[in-house]
Amino acid sequence: MSLGRYGLLKALKAASPESKLYAVGDDWQSIFRFTGSDISIITQFSRHFGATAANSVLQTYRFNDRILALSSSFVMANPSQLSKQLSSPFKASLPPFVLVPQVLSGNRAQRALQKFDVLCGVVGRISMDHTCGTVFLIGRYHHNAPPDLRELQRLYPKFKLVYHTAHACKGLTCEVSVLLDLDGGVYGFPSEMADDPILGNLLHEGESYENAEERRLFYVALTRARHQVYLLFNPNNRSKFIDELISDFGVGRDV
Repeated sequence: MSLGRYGLLKALKAASPESKLYAVGDDWQSIFRFTGSDISIITQFSRHFGATAANSVLQTYRFNDRILALSSSFVMANPSQLSKQLSSPFKASLPPFVLVPQVLSGNRAQRALQKFDVLCGVVGRISMDHTCGTVFLIGRYHHNAPPDLRELQRLYPKFKLVYHTAHACKGLTCEVSVLLDLDGGVYGFPSEMADDPILGNLLHEGESYENAEERRLFYVALTRARHQVYLLFNPNNRSKFIDELISDFGVGRDV
């Protein structure tokens, strides 16, 4: 929730003291600080609005039990996130997370061809395990979108292939997702780009936990698929989130 909307709600509540405020939110998916959103309005709701009764929706039908287990532990590594014990009725029948290293070399055009070859191999593998459905290709930025997506779609017509940024895919669901360019660096995932100093004056104070919002954004990306998530990364410059999935959660051991 933005500070402007927060102020409006406070004013409306003050004007009608007997009124009751009903709110729905998920702090695990709070990913829009850059638009003015303040996660503390959800995590510290009673401090902002007074005595509060809270109920949690603990059953998810979006993804299977193993995607749920890892993604929940990953996002709650930040102790500031609200603790929740979710459950899913769906049991994983395939490895839920598949690591795909991609080593790129040469000029820009050569690297683009190499990326396309890797992506073709990934979608080809998906086609062996799944007969049809929607496959999301998810990147941190718009520039991570594969330039040859139409050709990829032509090669695999039984799937609907769609590119989304991690922000844009919030609330959406697919059968399988492919997370692209999970590398380190300023334009990696997590992004290491610092806040603009002028814009920073207009936003709420940042969180003390390292990469807190990027962690939630990665959680959103991890939880779009019902069945499987493929993770593409440069093994010579891989994302710290990939390191964490390998070292802390054993991702890759069942592939």
